[in-house]
Amino acid sequence: YEAHYLQVSTGDIFNLNFEFGYEILVRVFSFLGFEFHQFIAVVSVVEILLIASAVRFFFPKYCLWIMALMYAIPDFYLIPSFSLVRQGLAVSLFFYGVRCYVGNRKLLPWLVFGLAISFHYSVIGALFFLLLAFKVKISKNVFAILFTVACSLYLLSIDVVRSLVESLVLYLDPKYLIYLQRDVYNASLLYRGMYAAVSLFAFVLLYVSWDRRIFVGERFSSSESSIHRLAMLGVLIPLVVYGFPTFSTRYQYFFCIFTLGVSLTALEFFNARDKLIVFVITCLLACVPFYRFLVSPLS
Repeated sequence: YEAHYLQVSTGDIFNLNFEFGYEILVRVFSFLGFEFHQFIAVVSVVEILLIASAVRFFFPKYCLWIMALMYAIPDFYLIPSFSLVRQGLAVSLFFYGVRCYVGNRKLLPWLVFGLAISFHYSVIGALFFLLLAFKVKISKNVFAILFTVACSLYLLSIDVVRSLVESLVLYLDPKYLIYLQRDVYNASLLYRGMYAAVSLFAFVLLYVSWDRRIFVGERFSSSESSIHRLAMLGVLIPLVVYGFPTFSTRYQYFFCIFTLGVSLTALEFFNARDKLIVFVITCLLACVPFYRFLVSPLS
């Protein structure tokens, strides 16, 4: 990315196939005379402000905890950051777009989503899941069944998604086989058990929160179940698409603030001392994905 930015700064043509929003951004900052590290600094500040704005809107009581966890759990920031400004900015805009969407803004959410797509095409998939969560009334019990199936396949190393993708790639474009070869999931049975336990812990917190209807306030009463569905996606996606670590973490990232926020609302069931114990356990469990990041061949 730095070499490419410097190339554009010297007046060379834009010869990489990135999304057009990123191309415009590079050209504007380059024209204004920004160095690469200054460009990254400005964009990073904008990303964090957009994410913080969405977090505070949905989860005002736990916003500081969520932001701390967002930048402490590697799966939520390291791998998406490999796409540098592109996906980082796209996701932050997606979060802000969801805020506008829930706030019943008519045109603004779609303008924000369109801008997000211009930085990273993965937003199209995130929008599909967003509309699915809001338009299809999948119950918490259906999610319980889906989670059971996904977790079982994960523990048994039955990678349905990878098998489908391998078949499709052969017919669509064999050049993408290189991604299948590099983006592989290697984990011992012990680690799988640990990750399944972390997922189960998060799922139980989400299910209990949904069951007791203890979300953050009356202003979300009409969309409370939909926000719980978004939170559930943050748990299900890594289990279903585990065969592609970079892909699964990137899509998990689109829903992580909802997974973290709704999970933390379950702390309402505990007294002050027990809340601290539960939160410490949660933070320790959250460190487990870091192992996956370190041992991934792609990393």
